[in-house]
Amino acid sequence: MNLSRSSVPQWLPFCFSAAIFAALWLTDHPKPMWDDLFFFGASHNLAQGGDCSNPMIVRQEFPSPYFFTYPPISVQILGTWLRVAGTSACSVTGFFAMLYFGISSLSIFAFRRLGVDLTFQSLVPLAVSGAFLEVGLRPEPLATVFFMAAVALTLGAVPAWWRTFFGSLFLVLSVLTAPRWLPFGVGFTAFSCLEYWRAGRENHMPLFRHFLAAVLGASFAGVILLLSIDFRVAEFWETFYAHAHERTAAQSKKIALQHFLLAVAGPYRWPLMLLTGLLLVGSFRQTSPVSRFSLFLAMAFPLAVMSSLLGHGSVWFLSFLLLLLGSAVAARASTTFSAVLRVMIVAVILLANASPIVDIGGRTMGVISTDKSANYDLALTYQPTPERPVLIDSASARYLYDYRLPSGCLDFQFAAKFPGIDATMAPLRREDVYVVGTLGMRRIEEQKLAAPQVQIFRPAGSLTPPFFVHPRYVYVVTGAECLSRMEQRESMKTR
Repeated sequence: MNLSRSSVPQWLPFCFSAAIFAALWLTDHPKPMWDDLFFFGASHNLAQGGDCSNPMIVRQEFPSPYFFTYPPISVQILGTWLRVAGTSACSVTGFFAMLYFGISSLSIFAFRRLGVDLTFQSLVPLAVSGAFLEVGLRPEPLATVFFMAAVALTLGAVPAWWRTFFGSLFLVLSVLTAPRWLPFGVGFTAFSCLEYWRAGRENHMPLFRHFLAAVLGASFAGVILLLSIDFRVAEFWETFYAHAHERTAAQSKKIALQHFLLAVAGPYRWPLMLLTGLLLVGSFRQTSPVSRFSLFLAMAFPLAVMSSLLGHGSVWFLSFLLLLLGSAVAARASTTFSAVLRVMIVAVILLANASPIVDIGGRTMGVISTDKSANYDLALTYQPTPERPVLIDSASARYLYDYRLPSGCLDFQFAAKFPGIDATMAPLRREDVYVVGTLGMRRIEEQKLAAPQVQIFRPAGSLTPPFFVHPRYVYVVTGAECLSRMEQRESMKTR
């Protein structure tokens, strides 16, 4: 189909994207994830007139009081959004729905520059949702908006110098926003340099202006980072390095890869990975721009594994490669093989969306309840004081407080001294009160610090993550109760 001659097909993928992400937003996606408050706390503090610190994770005892564990570019942008749109679950999830739409739209623009047909363009929003809905409120979706903006601006023939400037700016911003995107930034930079060199040699084009534009764009991104950290370079580096070193160098490459395959990606995304790998192997002998771009982007995955940077959101690049390579193979294959391939690609992308499909289907069939627990009013009476700290989790932050968090509350999920994580990994404090949702309560139950209360179900066994039957329930547990249960368990062991 010639998209340039049909106004309706040109806009169809964008309309489909808008409909998909509007529906997901209205059904409370993305769902609360384990580390939401770790990233959200500093943005919330900024929106309330504070500085770029996250007082909710003070028990982690990072070197700096400021949120410098990641470059705070996403913190600043989300904080600005909360000032404008207000702090609520609606505005927070709406912000991320807009990011998903941005990723989808920019990817569709990039696909059109490469001649990808309408079928594969229309699958982009499903690929985006399958990659990012389980990322939660992390910075990777914003980083991917920057990354895909760079791709859409510079992919294809050598662009105007201003496209090179903004492409370089957005590419560096993507890496600064989510440092785990560094291997993919390196892969795209290598591909772009090769394409610029090829075009300059074939067309006898001077490339100095493009080189200067790229350097200026990267430098401007660096200035944005300096502004976001208020020029506290040494303080930022101390905290950032301490966090990054513990999260990457401290674990083996094998353990990092296993964590990605089993916990981050999950078995229900393995067919997507397998099909992408098969298509990639089949494209090695191709010399088209699509094949060259795919190979350079695929080279980033070994780099990501070796640097332990493969993690949250990385599935997006596999999905992007799948659609790109699938379109190229389907275009030159027989009609029968092309149809079979398209069906297979649709199937693996739908399977990657197992979580939202099960969630929406479960609510429709009444398996998953949207009812609130009867103790909401009681839970709201617990206000943080120095004598009685209140620890909340990402689920109670959304469903109980609507992200209007009480001043002085702490993040249950990051209440241990780093590199520890949640409150159960630290010495329990008798005075603590845990006002948590299903995520925090399930962790307490796993540590046998409370009687089982959280109901879960797995529609396909271990192939899918657990789903909560009552995801909006809130539980109130005191540190004294947990200590008492621990002491009882220890006394039984000694008998």
